Amino acid sequence: MHLRRQGHELSYVQKTQEVDFYWQGGEPLNVCWDISSPSTRKREINGLLEVLQALHLPSGRILTRDHAETIVVDDKRVEVTPAWQYFLEQPER
Repeated sequence: MHLRRQGHELSYVQKTQEVDFYWQGGEPLNVCWDISSPSTRKREINGLLEVLQALHLPSGRILTRDHAETIVVDDKRVEVTPAWQYFLEQPER
């Protein structure tokens, strides 16, 4: 709802794996409660990296309950951000 209120026309991207939210001119966004499990972490990061590569984008983001981290793979950047922090950073229109 937060992204729709900002006027974004949301979609998801699915290649081999999927990304939860994408909008024209935005960054791919996955939402995951907890990425501490190695299989979940791998799935969420690889999904974003695949889409970043396909769309020729430099970065994407994973929203979590409380984890923050920056992951750089080759020339792609994945920002892991607590959802509350993301919502406070994003101004409402």
